[in-house]
Amino acid sequence: MIKINNYDLLFWGEYKGKPQLVVGSLKNGEPEVDDKGEYKPQIIQKKVKSGTITLPMTINFESKDDAIQGLKLMIAELESPF
Repeated sequence: MIKINNYDLLFWGEYKGKPQLVVGSLKNGEPEVDDKGEYKPQIIQKKVKSGTITLPMTINFESKDDAIQGLKLMIAELESPF
């Protein structure tokens, strides 16, 4: 788990056996957890034709190698001037 500001954190999860980077919430400086003691993802709502769907804030990767390559790309972009 990595605290990224006063309200948010990042942590690694897994979805259908594939790596997932998850944005979670901090409440009073502590990670929000569910009844099982697992970190809770932040939730976003998206409008679709049939109404609104609720989704966790995640980035899903096909494999650990893809996750590593994605993070390397993000680092390279952060190190270059905006």
